[in-house]
Amino acid sequence: MKLNKIFAGLVLVGSLIACEKEYESEALPNYEMSGQWYVRTYVGDTSLLALDYVEIVTSNTAATDGSELLIDDHENIWPFKVKVISNPSDLSFEGANVENLYWPEYDTIQQNATVSGKIYPNKGHSLTGIVVDSIYIEAEFSDDPGTTYIFAGHYRTGFEEDEP
Repeated sequence: MKLNKIFAGLVLVGSLIACEKEYESEALPNYEMSGQWYVRTYVGDTSLLALDYVEIVTSNTAATDGSELLIDDHENIWPFKVKVISNPSDLSFEGANVENLYWPEYDTIQQNATVSGKIYPNKGHSLTGIVVDSIYIEAEFSDDPGTTYIFAGHYRTGFEEDEP
């Protein structure tokens, strides 16, 4: 009798576990555009390298509706952090005269930037040759008007041998 109760208990527990729903994560808008990138900085065009590989991050904003993308150089380049309009359907983004969110930490004068860019799936290579997404950004900053900066690079793989 005791063995039957144990067996019935095991069957009950097993059936409860089997009926448990699996968690399905929901992808947020702009997830294809979000990530860590290693970019080189050029001045004017890609013939004048100003800064070798540094990390920047693109991410969704708190709105999480896919309409905005946050670009942050984590103080590695200018420093700049801007919210731009995103177009997830073609992986492009742009913003005219958008506020540099690092202001007023670095300057007493409001700084703005005009930014446009695009992500190209599977068109880049990591430092070891792994095929990854690439990113291309053009930016002009209000405290250096008339100068176009280009940030071009590839998606960060996370492998130690791909770190610059």
